Amino acid sequence: MTEAGVQLPAGGVEAEEIPADAAVRELWEESGLQLTAPRHLVSYRWEAQLPERFTRQVCHAYAYATLADLPDTWTHFADGYLFAFRWADLNAPGLDWEMDAALPYLNPVPSAPSQETRP
Repeated sequence: MTEAGVQLPAGGVEAEEIPADAAVRELWEESGLQLTAPRHLVSYRWEAQLPERFTRQVCHAYAYATLADLPDTWTHFADGYLFAFRWADLNAPGLDWEMDAALPYLNPVPSAPSQETRP
């Protein structure tokens, strides 16, 4: 059951914390993944009329390099809930809550130029 919809790990920035550190902490708390060195994609203002209130906040989106041996799916218990995770196709991730807003900024990091040997 997807009561909260399909989301990415996300959360607030705590006092004395910078957004990149919040991204690492939230990823760990919600997914159990210990990834570091997040790459900032974009910061943007998000506004929404939720059932109980209107919200306006600044969102900071980050991307991570992952390890090759991560499973295709996994679960993680956090904050009294069992979260189910899967890797999604970036062209059609099926995210709710406008969580795909930063995807246009997710461009691969350019690789180093190849060193060709010419005769």
